[in-house]
Amino acid sequence: MTPKGKTSIEDFDSKRFQSRLAEPDSGNHHKAIVTHYLHNLDNGVAKHFEQDAQKAIREYVAYKREEEKINLVEETAVQELLFEVE
Repeated sequence: MTPKGKTSIEDFDSKRFQSRLAEPDSGNHHKAIVTHYLHNLDNGVAKHFEQDAQKAIREYVAYKREEEKINLVEETAVQELLFEVE
């Protein structure tokens, strides 16, 4: 788990985040979609992952706001995740 306030792709593996999702064990799927999306932002492949990645990021931001009381916006989360996966 990352320090409080830090955005990390590893948070998608946390049991607390996964327990909030509608489908059990979908956190790994979310993590894969987000990383594929971020790795391909500079080419046309990202568009295939965009809708699902944005949904996963919205769920992640909601989790950070509600569970960890962190005022996080989607754009900041994307930038921090992008920095981490690159």
